[in-house]
Amino acid sequence: IDDVQDIFKRVNQEPVDFLLGAGDLTQRGTAEQLSRYQRELRQLEVPYYTSLGNHELGQSPTLWHDYFGRASLHFDYRGAAFSLVDSSSATVDPIVYGWLDGWLDEHSADVHVVAMHIPPLDPTGVRNGAFASRNEAAKLLLKLARGHVDLTLYGHIHSYYKFENGGIPAYISG
Repeated sequence: IDDVQDIFKRVNQEPVDFLLGAGDLTQRGTAEQLSRYQRELRQLEVPYYTSLGNHELGQSPTLWHDYFGRASLHFDYRGAAFSLVDSSSATVDPIVYGWLDGWLDEHSADVHVVAMHIPPLDPTGVRNGAFASRNEAAKLLLKLARGHVDLTLYGHIHSYYKFENGGIPAYISG
């Protein structure tokens, strides 16, 4: 967080319409860290859409929501669909699967990007780098593939990786 001002300053100099994030915005998710991040965001001149990461769950699983609202959301931009899914606890809430079904149905013919923090499957095999359940991971990837998702984006592993999940291009931002 001590360097985020430099990042936001640089972003503000570019022709960027918005930022898309995948969590781990703080170290421990404390009220102090979330409050500071909220203050730092005021320097950013474009919208920043993000879900939370496992680091934001640190102090309280619901504290993030007090500061930033829902962690799973959807928006459309220039004919493309963007869905952010909260996977910060290595699973997806059943209610979010219902929302995701609607987002996928509504945008099956559009370019669709899905971002979340923890990837369903870890491309490197690192411990705790994927969903807690391989069955749930398979269920989600099948849902994304059948929903014609064009790109998946993840965080969590803190390194850059390019791979495929269920035939869908996937990136871990690092």
